[in-house]
Amino acid sequence: SQLLRDRNYPPVEKDDRWNWGLLDEQSFDGLYEHMKDLKANSTKAFINFYSISSHWPYHLPYSYDVPEDIEQFARGEEDHKYLATLAYSDEHFGRFISKCRQIGLLNNTIVLIQGDHGGPAPAHVTNGVRDEVTHLPALLLADGLLPPDQIGKSISQVSSQADVFATVADIIGIPKGGMLNHGIGSSMMREDPDKIVFLENP
Repeated sequence: SQLLRDRNYPPVEKDDRWNWGLLDEQSFDGLYEHMKDLKANSTKAFINFYSISSHWPYHLPYSYDVPEDIEQFARGEEDHKYLATLAYSDEHFGRFISKCRQIGLLNNTIVLIQGDHGGPAPAHVTNGVRDEVTHLPALLLADGLLPPDQIGKSISQVSSQADVFATVADIIGIPKGGMLNHGIGSSMMREDPDKIVFLENP
């Protein structure tokens, strides 16, 4: 595997770093430069990218203007900080996707965005199994690779991270006719009303 090198990052100011590393603005800029290099060299790649700015302790650059409408959703100061980091991450992820589309980087690329785990906002924490912990945000972008009936489709059936492999295989047609996985995990592009998933809640 190949890590993103420091050479791919624009100049970094002190305000751009925190105890988890680079903030999302600089991280997405570095990823964009790396993907441009791959495209220029016609290099195929699998990239695992970790966006971290929305993680506790919810640090944002001092120059960021928090959207005013967050106030109506926040349940206290800590919740406000959490929602502000989500807005910040969304903004820079959206900018990254727009830049990639402008130069054709997504024409033959599958982008899967998902949380590594669910979790309630700070103001919503209670004891026991929390329903929000089992809900992972997920979005799959595959410009030019998805059939028309799958574009913009919302998956309502129960799914899990174990379904990612079979879903991606289905999209790229490996094997011919699609992926039928008889183990744990199945393609989210195939409806299965009897499907079950496993939850680990230590």
